[in-house]
Amino acid sequence: MSGLYDFLVRINLVSGFQGKAFLLVLVVCAVPAALVWLALAIWPSMSALSLGVVAILGSVIAIAVGLWAVHSMLKLVLATANTLQRFVTFGEHIPLPRHYHDEIGLLAREVDSIVADLKKRRDQLRADGSFDELTELPNRRSALRKLQNELADRRDHLPGTALVVAIIDMDNFKRINIAHGHNFGDRVIKHAAVALSERLREGDFLARFEGEQFIAIARMIPDRAQAVVERVSRPIPFSELPAPITVSAGFRICAQDDPLEQVLRRCEEMLARAKAGGKNRVMGDAVDQRASLQFSLTAPALPAANQGTPAKTAGTGAGS
Repeated sequence: MSGLYDFLVRINLVSGFQGKAFLLVLVVCAVPAALVWLALAIWPSMSALSLGVVAILGSVIAIAVGLWAVHSMLKLVLATANTLQRFVTFGEHIPLPRHYHDEIGLLAREVDSIVADLKKRRDQLRADGSFDELTELPNRRSALRKLQNELADRRDHLPGTALVVAIIDMDNFKRINIAHGHNFGDRVIKHAAVALSERLREGDFLARFEGEQFIAIARMIPDRAQAVVERVSRPIPFSELPAPITVSAGFRICAQDDPLEQVLRRCEEMLARAKAGGKNRVMGDAVDQRASLQFSLTAPALPAANQGTPAKTAGTGAGS
């Protein structure tokens, strides 16, 4: 971080970043006038044309100095942005300098601390085998553990809510791998993971289940399950493909005593029906009679779509 910014930090003429910026502006603006006064002091009889040339030269120098000064002062900001980008893209932590004490220095220290903490947590997740390295989502083992715990949970949750489990599968993914290669396919999976995560609510759980499949686990009002899963499963734009990535999904509204194997089997059966029905659609499994009675006081009857009929029509798109 060498340069003018470091010089201003060392002399501590002004403590804040804003003060340093104002000082630079003042100095840069004074350069043309200073050159003109210097020229008059040396050559008092200088003509107006010569003074104009000196003023223009001073302005050019001032602009050059100003650009260099701005670049110097923004180096720490750019380094902070680069640290964030490297962590998001490659999982690397590039340490930031901590000896700056103005507002930008505070920002850099906070970002450095946050990134270091996130990397430490991610490394811990990788160490215990519950983390998918490609998507940075929980993996299948984590998902099964989460689902088992949710099914065994006997705590009182919000009245009228149920546990909803959805398996989401990217359509025609093998075609993408064949046409563009596995590295491109990995980028597609990673992009889909980000898109699906952004569509879920805070507190909902998403994991990479296997290959191009994801599993979502959430609690919600049963009659909203179809709409929520459809919203999460809408086509995913990807700039490197001519059409959006489409997905199909099968979901189960769980009864309190549902065995894990039955939940997964019913989700897979609903997913298979969605695929057979033309892909780019959602199929849902109705709760059993006991679950229906459990939620009938606070939730309307489930729509017909949740009885195993598709609610999202098939569409075109470069899925997988």
